[in-house]
Amino acid sequence: MGTKETVRSSRDRCGSNYMGDYCQDENPCRNEYCMNDGLCEVYLNDYDELKARCTCALGYTGLICERIDDNSPCKENPCLNQGTCSVGNTLQEYSCNCMTGFRGRHCEYDDHCAPRPCRNGGTCNPTTHGFECSCPAGYRDVTCMEDVNECAEDPYICQNGGACYNQHGSYTCICSQEYSGPHCEDNYVPCQPSPCENGGQCNKTGPYSYECSCLSEIITASSLLPQLQFSICTKTSFITIVPTTTTTPLHYHHHHRFHLKPLHTTSALQASNPTPALVTAPAAAPVKLANLVPLIPNFRF
Repeated sequence: MGTKETVRSSRDRCGSNYMGDYCQDENPCRNEYCMNDGLCEVYLNDYDELKARCTCALGYTGLICERIDDNSPCKENPCLNQGTCSVGNTLQEYSCNCMTGFRGRHCEYDDHCAPRPCRNGGTCNPTTHGFECSCPAGYRDVTCMEDVNECAEDPYICQNGGACYNQHGSYTCICSQEYSGPHCEDNYVPCQPSPCENGGQCNKTGPYSYECSCLSEIITASSLLPQLQFSICTKTSFITIVPTTTTTPLHYHHHHRFHLKPLHTTSALQASNPTPALVTAPAAAPVKLANLVPLIPNFRF
C-alpha cells in the first residue's frame, strides 16, 4: 500500500494532540509516538487516513525506533556503573554519560570531585586516587578553606605608610591622604578622575580635598515634609538639602557623609553616622530616606 503525501503540522494552532484546519483530527504523533529521539511525521495513506511515520536517530531502528541497531556501538552497553551510552556522529563513535560519583571514558573511575570538596570558589581536579583543589587568590590548603593573611606574609604590601587590614580572602590598604590606589602606590590628586556622578562637577578645594557641584531637582516629598531642594552626587554620597519653608534644620542620620543647610543660615552642618537613614521634619513623624528616592529623577541610592 502506497502513501500520498506528508501532512503539514498544525501544532501551533491545535496543540500536540490534534490537527487539521479546524483541529478536528487526532494527531497520530501525539504522546511522543517515536522513541529514542526519533522524528515523527504524519502522512495520508491510500485510504486518506492520517498515519504516523518515524525517522529514527542514528543507532536505533524499528517501527517506532524501539530497538538498538545491531551495528550500534551501544548495542552491548560499554558504560560501567549504570552509565548510559550515546551514539556519536557515526556508528563507530560513542560516549558514556556517567552517574554522579563516577568518571572516565567508560565511567570506570570514582569521581572524588562529585561532592564539590573545594571551597571558596576553588576548582576541583580529579586524580587517580582522589582530587586536588586549585584555590583562588587569598585562599589555600587542601580544600581552599584557609584564608591567606597577606598583611602578615608581606608587611610592605601597602606602600607609602599605608595600613594593611586582612579580610576573608583578600586585604585592604588604608592610605594616608597624600596617596591612593590599591596599594597606596599613587599620589592622590583630587578630581582625577572625578568621583561625582549624575552630571555633578568636581571642584578641587585643597591639596587633598574636593567638593561636588551637583544638579538639583525641586520635589514635594509629602504632606509631612516641607518642599526640599536636593543636590545629589551618589558616588560620594554628598547630599545637600535646603528647606524652602522653614529655617529649622532637618535632622539626618546616615552612614555616608553629607552637608545640611537651613535656608536662612550660611553655616553648614557636617555629620557621619553608621545608623540607618532617617529624615525628621518639624512636628512630623520620622520618614525613611528610601521613601524619598522614587521622587527624585535619576537618583540611585
